[in-house]
Amino acid sequence: MSLNETLLPQEAQKEHENESNNNAIQAQLVTIDLEKSSALPFSQNETKEEEKHEMKREEKQKEETWYDTWNWLGNTIVSYADYWGETFADFFGMTQSRYQHLIDAYEMKLKLQHEREKDNEIMEKYAKENFMSQSPSRPQEPSHSA
Repeated sequence: MSLNETLLPQEAQKEHENESNNNAIQAQLVTIDLEKSSALPFSQNETKEEEKHEMKREEKQKEETWYDTWNWLGNTIVSYADYWGETFADFFGMTQSRYQHLIDAYEMKLKLQHEREKDNEIMEKYAKENFMSQSPSRPQEPSHSA
């Protein structure tokens, strides 16, 4: 109420009652915080802050320029192209080494050769242990004397 306004005593009394009723109603408003399971007094400051945040969000949405739109669109297109390019390259085998089959064949050849060498060593060791110890001594050949 401005200073220039003058109120009759009855009107002043009614306005004073209305203000006290509003204060009583505000004091009775309570919010329930479900996480803490307690009742907290509801203040108008919280609603004003929430309104300010909502207004800022709306302003940000309104402030988007054509540059922001084209930037978003360009980034979206590039990300989709990158994803699909990787997918098709993998599907058609473009991500594999061109000579990988030759490398694999060479490694397999070396592995087989190494296994054969091990098998030969084992067989020679087995043969020395079993056959050499069991073989009868050779008879001596007669010497030719003249």
